[in-house]
Amino acid sequence: MPTQLTLFLGGLQSHTKLMLDASAGGNIKWKTLEEAHEMIENMASNDNEMQNERATSHNKGGMLELQS
Repeated sequence: MPTQLTLFLGGLQSHTKLMLDASAGGNIKWKTLEEAHEMIENMASNDNEMQNERATSHNKGGMLELQS
């Protein structure tokens, strides 16, 4: 496994590593560098989209209005 991926994975918290492994269908270390990079990019992109959606939700009268 390339050093860059090893260092990246070593800096993650255990629950984040578990999510990556689950997304990889086993162990992310079994993926090629390109597959691992794409998977991590997709997860980061999805997380950013969810945070943006939460930030743009409006709170009216004690109720949270969610976008569909």
